[in-house]
Amino acid sequence: LLPRDAAIYTARLPGVVARVTGRGLDSRIQGYLAALPEVALSFGGMPLDAICLMHTGCSYVVGAEGEAGLREALGQAGAAHAFTAAGAVEATLAALGCRRLALVLPYPEWLCEAAVAYWEGRGLTIAGVEKPRDVVSIYEITPESVIEATHRLDLDAADAVLLSGTGPPTLRTLAASAPPS
Repeated sequence: LLPRDAAIYTARLPGVVARVTGRGLDSRIQGYLAALPEVALSFGGMPLDAICLMHTGCSYVVGAEGEAGLREALGQAGAAHAFTAAGAVEATLAALGCRRLALVLPYPEWLCEAAVAYWEGRGLTIAGVEKPRDVVSIYEITPESVIEATHRLDLDAADAVLLSGTGPPTLRTLAASAPPS
């Protein structure tokens, strides 16, 4: 999904993910936020064009008003551009003229509420929220359960659907949910 001349370097945020995704998630996200400046510096002066925090949950927890602070922490890597996954999604939605957003969220209720507040704080209207059923581990969610959650949304009420979360399989969901051309 990237241009041929793009190279990706990664650093993992510290923390142990429990099999039950919601267990310890709040403290793990707080740990991610505390470690962000150090992790950004771990690239050791590599000439990075951009650096991105690919964890929407961090943006949801700090809220729309805290997004700039995340970019500032990332900026310590010295990259020309610092952004978050949530910020990139927001920019894409704005470029497409999307104002009404439907969400598929695999999170515990408190993080779903934070996600809704985040997107509303970015000026979007939430047209619906659905969760895949019976989520224990975010990394064990099937494409079928994400597709089923997407189909429970009123797609006519939304300009776009956001499948949020790092673990759920989304490419097959996108292909299965796309309108016929």
